[in-house]
Amino acid sequence: MTNPHIEDVQKIFAVAPDKTRFIDTAAEILRRTQVGPNGPIDTLEKVWPQGREFLLTNLTTDALSPDGLKLLGFNSPKPAELKTALSAFIAGSRDKLSAAKSNGNAEEIANVERTIARDIRTIISGIPYEKSVDYPAAMANRRALNCVGAQYLGGHILNEIGLTYLMAEVPQHSVYMLVTTSDNRVYLQDMLNPDTDVEMTDKKMEDGVVTDLTNLRTSTTEDGVLTFTIDTPELDEMKQNVLPIQGKQFICRAYSSEIGYSLQLLYNLSLKFHNPEWVVSFSKIGLSISSQYAPLEIRLGNATEILNGIEAAKPHYEEALKLEPHVAANHTRLARLHYQMGEYDKALEYLDAASTLTPEDGTLWDLKGRILQKAGEDEQALAAYKKAVEVDPHGLTPVAPHIFS
Repeated sequence: MTNPHIEDVQKIFAVAPDKTRFIDTAAEILRRTQVGPNGPIDTLEKVWPQGREFLLTNLTTDALSPDGLKLLGFNSPKPAELKTALSAFIAGSRDKLSAAKSNGNAEEIANVERTIARDIRTIISGIPYEKSVDYPAAMANRRALNCVGAQYLGGHILNEIGLTYLMAEVPQHSVYMLVTTSDNRVYLQDMLNPDTDVEMTDKKMEDGVVTDLTNLRTSTTEDGVLTFTIDTPELDEMKQNVLPIQGKQFICRAYSSEIGYSLQLLYNLSLKFHNPEWVVSFSKIGLSISSQYAPLEIRLGNATEILNGIEAAKPHYEEALKLEPHVAANHTRLARLHYQMGEYDKALEYLDAASTLTPEDGTLWDLKGRILQKAGEDEQALAAYKKAVEVDPHGLTPVAPHIFS
């Protein structure tokens, strides 16, 4: 059953005059959306193109950088709509790709695909970045893009030309992965930075392999989300750009572009509300689109905990851990829950697992000290607090400093 309010969603998503009205109205409409095989998917698939069309026709060429304008071959001092300015670039890029494919040389095809993708990044990254613009009307009015909007707009151009990609996310940032069809190589790239172009290899993906990513690209299921850990020392070239990389590793999630924007929209909406009932609705809609998207399972657990207590939230946190066992925060979340329930042995088991994944995290040792102290194990608690200070001397002060006296 298709959501009867699709037209309302389209209108608000595209032309809402202010952020408050957009959020409130979109929330109410999506909250009424049927959670099922077709309801939310039909709604969101029609919402996104409406917003994209608004962005393409309301952003003008004077928002672009000189390099972007040069690539478009646009020299007129009079601003033109972005959609018009892109048409010749898209047609020319299709011709270049077609010519390369007609030669049948896999390396040449891949090089052309990467060159075109870089040109698109140059065009998109020339538009000013503004984190707070999170729907198309705001982007057009502010003449700026946030990270999701940048990947979304750039992804549309990739699609129009015939390039293949996956949506992806790293901590606090949206990116994408170009898949070169001739040789099945995968490159982590960012529409906000033309220089971000890192080939993914099995060595860099500690919990996955490149084949998993290429299979995700060709998968017929719409449910697929691939989560893996990237070893940052292997990605030194990425540390100089906008990616907020901290520590030795970070988590990356990849999924098909068909579901990626819907998941990111719903997750971002779920973060904007203090009403836990709405968070539950957004999370359930997202999980009906992909049951493998752990961030929405966690958001569902957060809201359920507020509404019904920690026992009711526990299954959602356990499901998030099942989906992403290599994410230390999923173990820590359950450790805190069992600590609150007075189940100290179980809490320590989860903390030990988290510490194995991120041994340099002083907060884990601090929490272990709290639990051991609560259990009456003062000597072991003291050792844990000392370990917290040792691994993170500039971090938080131990919660029980008197134990050192």
